[in-house]
Amino acid sequence: MKKYGRGELAKTILKAFLVSGLIVSCIVLPGMAPVLKLVGATGTKEKGRVRRSFLTLEKNGLIVRKIRNGKEQFSVTTKGEQKLAEYLLEDLEIQKQKKWDMHWRVLMFDIPETKAKIRVEVSWKIKDMGMKAIQDSVFISPYPCKKEIDLIANHFFVKKYFIYFETNNIECHQNIVKEFGLR
Repeated sequence: MKKYGRGELAKTILKAFLVSGLIVSCIVLPGMAPVLKLVGATGTKEKGRVRRSFLTLEKNGLIVRKIRNGKEQFSVTTKGEQKLAEYLLEDLEIQKQKKWDMHWRVLMFDIPETKAKIRVEVSWKIKDMGMKAIQDSVFISPYPCKKEIDLIANHFFVKKYFIYFETNNIECHQNIVKEFGLR
């Protein structure tokens, strides 16, 4: 089994609920078998560690354990879904393409001053995931990133302030090409 730092195994377990299928108000994972397989837990010690992580998640109110038809099932709670959304946001990054399609993805937003703290967090997260600022609230990427932007907008409840579009013509093209290391 891979070495997991403090809290990393619980994070992986919560993400396993996503991998297992549906992300709805209640996700059901039949037993721990899928998670044991996902994290590569084969030995008794490793399985015990996974079991303890499940118990910690349950104790913290992130999952609920039920017995149905004699089988153990786990469901993610609303609090667990919120934590999972935070984890997904933490790990969010734009996937680079092998070959650039010559299109620029541009995000502009105008989050009001009353939400200044959120505006700063959004800007930081957008930069962190790989977009470059070309003005204070205008970001650009050569790679598809609509899903990632939607996730950020929905997480921070600012979708109505976002404008996203794609273009193949931008005035500062050469500077941006250099900044992204494109040819």
